Amino acid sequence: MLNIHDMSKSQVLLNAGFKDNLDHTMLTELSKKSSNFRQFLETLNLYHKTIEANMSDQTSFQAFDGVLSPENLEDYVKMEIFK
Repeated sequence: MLNIHDMSKSQVLLNAGFKDNLDHTMLTELSKKSSNFRQFLETLNLYHKTIEANMSDQTSFQAFDGVLSPENLEDYVKMEIFK
């Protein structure tokens, strides 16, 4: 639950589930319909290759959002979510 008055008091109401296998049919359909999603999948593929090569600590990907500080997160929510 997002607490817009105090971000530090926001809570996760439902944890994400973990699946052993990806639904490749759905991923293919989504990538056909969205070039942004296709680019994201390509970036994930590159990221996993850097992990296999033990280079993930030295590599950054612009497609991944950075982690915001609590203050920056609050500003972002005010500017982008509650326009």
